[in-house]
Amino acid sequence: MNWARGLFRLWLTMSILWIGGILSIVALDGGFSTKTRVYDVEGSVRERYQVTAPATTSSEEAVSFAKLYPREACNQDKTGPGCQFPVQLEIPAREYNKAPLYAALSLPIFALVAGAGLYWALAGFGFRRSSLVKPR
Repeated sequence: MNWARGLFRLWLTMSILWIGGILSIVALDGGFSTKTRVYDVEGSVRERYQVTAPATTSSEEAVSFAKLYPREACNQDKTGPGCQFPVQLEIPAREYNKAPLYAALSLPIFALVAGAGLYWALAGFGFRRSSLVKPR
């Protein structure tokens, strides 16, 4: 029986299950989602905006984002034909939270380093493969 090979295979299997579990939880939570929605917003003097935003953005957030970019050509005194055409705006997507990725990778790496250190420490006591294998 080869303990090192068996423990490495056990570590590999458990690591794959652990990382797959964490990543599936993040995926179900929408962490990898890049879906967007388009909001048609009309300003105070009938200027139009088309705001592309992440799917989780509310319409109030889209309206407040459009108000940050007023059109100087369109005001109370001047409303030309250009004000009827929408300006394309895009709300940047939120940055992905990297904490689940760190959690998914840190435990298997720690287990590998701890197991390798334990194997190295026990090998220092003089255990050899030949002494662990019983003669037939």
